[in-house]
Amino acid sequence: MRKFFLSLLLSCLVISLVSLSSALAKETIPPEVQNAAKEGMKAFKELVSKDPVAYGYKNADEVAQTTLGEGHEVYYIDGNKAIAAPDSSNLSSLAVSANQWEYIVYLNKEARSFLTIGFEDNQYKVVQFGGDSKDFKIAKSNFETLTKEKGDIIPKIIKSGNVRYLTAVIGGQELALPDVPKGKEMLAGNKDNSRLWLTSDIVKFIKTTKQNYDKHTGEKPTSGYIAVENSNKSTNKYVMLSLAALISIFLALMFYKRKKA
Repeated sequence: MRKFFLSLLLSCLVISLVSLSSALAKETIPPEVQNAAKEGMKAFKELVSKDPVAYGYKNADEVAQTTLGEGHEVYYIDGNKAIAAPDSSNLSSLAVSANQWEYIVYLNKEARSFLTIGFEDNQYKVVQFGGDSKDFKIAKSNFETLTKEKGDIIPKIIKSGNVRYLTAVIGGQELALPDVPKGKEMLAGNKDNSRLWLTSDIVKFIKTTKQNYDKHTGEKPTSGYIAVENSNKSTNKYVMLSLAALISIFLALMFYKRKKA
């Protein structure tokens, strides 16, 4: 009976750890953001259907068939940090949260557009939509293929200008994969989406680009360069539940050991 009880506790512990790991890896989008995205799809269809060709769709019927896909938080390069830390070589160290989430909009399982949710006027709502998400979907698929042997790695999406870098620390090195299509590698410092690149090289390219921009215009670039505070204060209910389960199992084990003694 004691062996059965101990086995049951250990099984519960393993399940809780798996649940906690899954929650940390996947449940990263606050429910209020998710709800705003679902509501935002209604506005997306209504507005895009008025001029579907301008957004890459054939007609209003195609727009009506679009569906909301997976989302991710977007981080932006902070130009002020790049200036203040000229020796920094990590892309993440120059990135800040704008409290924005991008969603892929699909048409018949094909990535077509973006839907961006942000916090404005004291609420989460659609702040931008459109663009072409095909290249990002390809980059995401390439990233997953290149990192599958390392486990379930969720990349941090860092945006510089119109380029999104799928970034993660792997094997002690920060690596990134840009979502640039063939023929436009120059937008990412001649780095394509077929492999993972050291972010130290990417940072050099970003800083050089910024310095050249400042030198020729005397102005600070605005696209992809913002300075904001991280206002993401949401908590994950699944993480809290998993932690509570772990604590309960720990107390049960302590009680069992004390009773056995």
